Amino acid sequence: MGGEEAIKVRLLFEPQLSVYITERQWHPTQEFRTRPDGRVEMRMETTGRKELVSWVLFLVRQ
Repeated sequence: MGGEEAIKVRLLFEPQLSVYITERQWHPTQEFRTRPDGRVEMRMETTGRKELVSWVLFLVRQ
Protein backbone atom coordinates (compact mmCIF):
# COMPACT_ATOMS: atom_id res chain seq x y z
CA MET A 1 0.00 0.00 0.00
CA GLY A 2 1.39 3.36 -0.95
CA GLY A 3 4.86 1.94 -1.61
CA GLU A 4 5.59 1.59 2.07
CA GLU A 5 8.22 -0.89 3.17
CA ALA A 6 6.90 -4.01 4.89
CA ILE A 7 7.37 -4.21 8.64
CA LYS A 8 7.27 -7.22 10.93
CA VAL A 9 4.78 -6.77 13.76
CA ARG A 10 4.44 -8.63 17.07
CA LEU A 11 1.44 -7.97 19.28
CA LEU A 12 0.78 -9.48 22.69
CA PHE A 13 -2.80 -9.97 23.87
CA GLU A 14 -4.08 -10.72 27.35
CA PRO A 15 -5.78 -14.10 27.94
CA GLN A 16 -9.30 -12.61 27.96
CA LEU A 17 -8.87 -11.59 24.30
CA SER A 18 -7.30 -14.86 23.13
CA VAL A 19 -10.46 -16.42 21.66
CA TYR A 20 -11.56 -13.18 20.01
CA ILE A 21 -8.13 -12.72 18.40
CA THR A 22 -7.34 -16.28 17.32
CA GLU A 23 -10.73 -17.19 15.82
CA ARG A 24 -10.55 -14.54 13.11
CA GLN A 25 -8.56 -13.95 9.95
CA TRP A 26 -7.16 -10.46 10.47
CA HIS A 27 -4.29 -10.60 8.00
CA PRO A 28 -3.03 -13.20 5.47
CA THR A 29 0.38 -13.44 7.16
CA GLN A 30 -0.85 -13.77 10.76
CA GLU A 31 0.61 -16.41 13.05
CA PHE A 32 -0.36 -17.06 16.67
CA ARG A 33 1.55 -18.47 19.62
CA THR A 34 -0.06 -19.09 22.98
CA ARG A 35 2.31 -18.43 25.84
CA PRO A 36 2.37 -20.49 29.06
CA ASP A 37 0.71 -17.61 30.95
CA GLY A 38 -2.28 -17.65 28.55
CA ARG A 39 -1.34 -14.54 26.61
CA VAL A 40 -1.39 -14.78 22.83
CA GLU A 41 1.35 -13.42 20.60
CA MET A 42 0.34 -12.47 17.07
CA ARG A 43 2.95 -12.01 14.37
CA MET A 44 2.43 -10.63 10.89
CA GLU A 45 4.11 -8.59 8.20
CA THR A 46 2.35 -5.55 6.80
CA THR A 47 2.81 -2.27 4.96
CA GLY A 48 -0.43 -0.77 6.29
CA ARG A 49 0.88 1.19 9.25
CA LYS A 50 -2.16 3.49 9.53
CA GLU A 51 -4.55 0.56 9.31
CA LEU A 52 -2.54 -1.35 11.92
CA VAL A 53 -2.63 1.55 14.37
CA SER A 54 -6.38 2.00 13.82
CA TRP A 55 -6.98 -1.71 14.39
CA VAL A 56 -4.92 -1.80 17.60
CA LEU A 57 -6.76 1.25 18.92
CA PHE A 58 -10.07 -0.45 18.09
CA LEU A 59 -8.99 -3.53 20.08
CA VAL A 60 -7.95 -1.44 23.06
CA ARG A 61 -11.50 -0.12 23.30
CA GLN A 62 -12.99 -3.63 23.42
